[in-house]
Amino acid sequence: MTLTQKTRPLVDRKLRILIVDDHEVARRGLRTRLQAERGWDVCGEAQPGDEAIDKARNLRPDVVVIETHLPGVDGTHVARQILSKIPRAEVLL
Repeated sequence: MTLTQKTRPLVDRKLRILIVDDHEVARRGLRTRLQAERGWDVCGEAQPGDEAIDKARNLRPDVVVIETHLPGVDGTHVARQILSKIPRAEVLL
């Protein structure tokens, strides 16, 4: 992402969304629904934990949607880790 892309208002570019959930069917359904919205782009999907943190760091989403009830890891912990790497991101639990 260039500096210009980073500083442009969201009205001029697509809202980038990362979905974090342990269920593939849930991720696929949410992706379909979110991408139906004009100006929204699901830039990625991730399993909870380290994969989600790595994808967030690489993809730099504007919004991260995280399932709170995850096996073996707390969704709020994943959210905190992502926000420590990308403070400008918004997280929806």
